[in-house]
Amino acid sequence: MSSPTRAVGLVPHRDRVMAHELARVAATWFRERGVEVRVPAAEAEVAGLTEFGVASGEFAPGLDLVVSLGGDGTMLHAVDLVYPSAVPILGVNVGQLGYLTGVEPDELEPSMPRLLAGDYAVSDRMVLAVTSRQPGPRPVPGSRSTRPRSRSNGAVTSSASTCRSTAARSRRTRPTA
Repeated sequence: MSSPTRAVGLVPHRDRVMAHELARVAATWFRERGVEVRVPAAEAEVAGLTEFGVASGEFAPGLDLVVSLGGDGTMLHAVDLVYPSAVPILGVNVGQLGYLTGVEPDELEPSMPRLLAGDYAVSDRMVLAVTSRQPGPRPVPGSRSTRPRSRSNGAVTSSASTCRSTAARSRRTRPTA
């Protein structure tokens, strides 16, 4: 059991209408109970949640929980947004496979009171921080091509690049029964 939730982040899939609808329901529900709600600005814009939109750098600090609404790609995006913070992430399967997600869409609303109360189990997951370098001229420091990227399920490199990875942990959430 975790401490009660005071701040929640929502990460809806950018193109899935059901993810947008679920995010709006969750945002309203949490706000009505005095919980701070944050949504990354780009996702907030397309999901009709602009009042909750924040810049990526302002998303993770102080969050107690993140709810990822999409598939495995959205879950990995949520990990990227909060890493290296140890913020638990609940994945709601609004995708096709949902290998990394914890609940189905119809389970979200019944789960929200338990999420608010901190009544959920957290399982730690491995995260790889990967830096890939291409041979040839060095890219500009801080550009997308030189920033380390984190992934919770792996990384692929070509034979033309060198790769350094570091293992770390992320947290995945599932409401307790």
